[in-house]
Amino acid sequence: MKVTICSRSEIQKLLHSHFPENTAVVSFYGEDESPVHFPPEIYHLRLYIDDVWYSEVEDPSSYHLDDFRKIARFVLSCEKKKMDIICQCHVGVSRSAGAAAAILEFFEHNGISIFADYHYTPNQMFYQILYRCLKEESSKDKEKCTTETEKPKED
Repeated sequence: MKVTICSRSEIQKLLHSHFPENTAVVSFYGEDESPVHFPPEIYHLRLYIDDVWYSEVEDPSSYHLDDFRKIARFVLSCEKKKMDIICQCHVGVSRSAGAAAAILEFFEHNGISIFADYHYTPNQMFYQILYRCLKEESSKDKEKCTTETEKPKED
């Protein structure tokens, strides 16, 4: 799975030129930012989540938890479909970088590559919450598969 980080202007250019095939988008927008509108043929998840840091949130462990679970389920579905992912936010350095780092860490154990790239300032709260949700949702998915494939024991 290829994971790319984009700003609003970069994703707009892609949408008006040649959007990569077999690629999904996780798009973040916040206060004073208008959401990017995607055509229906592009598999995407767009969420209103501001770019905030641990010190700005009363309980960081539950910050937008339902939204991060949605992201995790979306990413896991992309992985099953063997799709690449673009993580997009307004500037393309914080929220999208934190999400990309969590996805890379979960699937390839290489999230540090985003933190080490001076072009980005990954939002650590996004990274931590999404990584935790990916682990939780993945284990739920595995449990479901195991339960569905188990055959009843015969007496």
